[in-house]
Amino acid sequence: VVVSNPLPATYKLVLNFNGTNEASSPNDFVDSSSYGKKIASVSGASLSTSSPALGNAYGLFTSGAYIRISGGDTDFNLSATEPWQISFRFAINDKTNNCYVIKTSEGSGYWRVAVGAGGVSWLSDSGNTCNANFGPEDLVNNTWSALRVSHDGAGNLRFYKDGAILYSGPNYTGNTVFPISAFTGGTRLDIGNMVHTAGTPTIGIEELIIQKGGTVTVGNSY
Repeated sequence: VVVSNPLPATYKLVLNFNGTNEASSPNDFVDSSSYGKKIASVSGASLSTSSPALGNAYGLFTSGAYIRISGGDTDFNLSATEPWQISFRFAINDKTNNCYVIKTSEGSGYWRVAVGAGGVSWLSDSGNTCNANFGPEDLVNNTWSALRVSHDGAGNLRFYKDGAILYSGPNYTGNTVFPISAFTGGTRLDIGNMVHTAGTPTIGIEELIIQKGGTVTVGNSY
């Protein structure tokens, strides 16, 4: 992702996960957006300099590990009436497992992004589950993939993997988009490896960006 410097105000969170190997304090996880959001707590997460995708390190999350931004931040209240976009790179060592990578857990609703055996999924508490089921056969253990969930501001979601739009299964043809209804989202944000299937996978995360407002991806590629 190429962005300007300083970053636009629409970039609400930018976590590059650069730093020192095995660093694990809240201050080691730095938000590079203009808001400089603070990590409130770290549970089992650390930085690793072993084979990052882009920078000099990445966030390493063993099973159940996460970093947390505390509640009270409305920047993570996403809606069906404004454009927003979530982008990140990830690598997992056991692609047969599904993991919540990003989730909110407070407020009048929640939203979550999951990756793994089922591809990439978007879930919200208003009964919406949108899946891009590229499946474990399209992932390679311990290999980086770039994922993006894009919302166009008109109630439509798009999923991308490595720059190309995803479509598979009975509801995915051509440039199909995914209708969602309105939701407010939670105000506490967790990022990491919140496992919701059996097993104990380890996941790496790098270059995580949450945008709200402005221009987002709506085409077949980026």
